Amino acid sequence: MSIPTRPLVWTLTALEAAVAVSAVYGAVMLVIDAWHLPVTDLSPLPLDSWVLPGVALLATVALPMGLAAYGLGRRCSWAAPASIIAGTLLSGWVLVQVAVIGPQMFLQGVLFAVGLVVAVLGLMLDRTRTAGIPHLRRRSATARYTS
Repeated sequence: MSIPTRPLVWTLTALEAAVAVSAVYGAVMLVIDAWHLPVTDLSPLPLDSWVLPGVALLATVALPMGLAAYGLGRRCSWAAPASIIAGTLLSGWVLVQVAVIGPQMFLQGVLFAVGLVVAVLGLMLDRTRTAGIPHLRRRSATARYTS
């Protein structure tokens, strides 16, 4: 089955760019304490402010999503794997967030799903890009060592 890559790339780029911008906004708001979130939510961690979680959001979600969107826009060979990593990191971020502060809002579930969608779309894009190019096809693990 052939998957049209243009709509896939546009959808993936739009999702990644939207998440990256949102994550930058969220990171800034956490660092400057604009939301006045209770520090007691961080009681499982040895933290007394939301600065480090804001920086972590920037590094773990905003930067990978932004780089993946950039890579797709520039048609870089590493864009599809970057999308897989960025989506996985987003879903992982939400899982850690829920484990630390608990389920706080509906947005956590939405962002977890968005992370999964980004990872799956990245995987689909990776498969479509490597399927028709013989030297980029993935060889099985045993074939790597027998030839």
